[in-house]
Amino acid sequence: MVTKITLVRHGQSTGNAAECFTGQTDVALSPTGIEQAKLTAMALANESFTAIYSSDLQRARITAQIIADAHNLEVKEDPNLREINLGIFQGKSFKEVAQNYPQEFQAISRRDPDVVIPQGESHAMLRNRVISSFNEIISRHNNGHILLVIHGGVIFHINHYILGINPKDNFKLSYKISNCSIHRYELLEEARWRIVSLNDESHLPKKINSTNIKSFSDFSIISEQIFGCS
Repeated sequence: MVTKITLVRHGQSTGNAAECFTGQTDVALSPTGIEQAKLTAMALANESFTAIYSSDLQRARITAQIIADAHNLEVKEDPNLREINLGIFQGKSFKEVAQNYPQEFQAISRRDPDVVIPQGESHAMLRNRVISSFNEIISRHNNGHILLVIHGGVIFHINHYILGINPKDNFKLSYKISNCSIHRYELLEEARWRIVSLNDESHLPKKINSTNIKSFSDFSIISEQIFGCS
């Protein structure tokens, strides 16, 4: 039997729209994010989920609830699925951090797993808590279809775990993880995975999924530089 895992990144948050380092700050969905969540719910309406999990941060939890409403399932919140704790960067713009914390900005841009953001955590700490929780969730729903509504950094580390990428090689691979994108995997047997789709945003019209942010270089480029995804 096959265990299906579907990952969805939360809809655009007010922090995303403001070009800020959000991390574990509990910001709301923007109006665009709510629309993205509704369109994602429609795209997933005919799926047969056996369980729905989300981060306990509201941008993920509310996205998950909008999707769950069509499935008569309770959203199970897991704080271990939170985004990386960005410490002193949280709430500050990319431009502000780059100007006022140049050394720290460069360190996190390299995505070294062992660099701890002041008052925050490292990518290694994020990966450890996320993968531990991910495997525990899978063990509870063997042969089921699990939906996880989570964050870009969390999806990044789950992807790398499934693909067998060494954390020391985080910087070598970059790709998009768009707001409300869908990522599908199948666990065929222990440690044997099938990739079904990555960053599927076909259900989101381009005008809705566009950030139109240009004030600090380019939002997607900066996000990819820092987290490995945009």
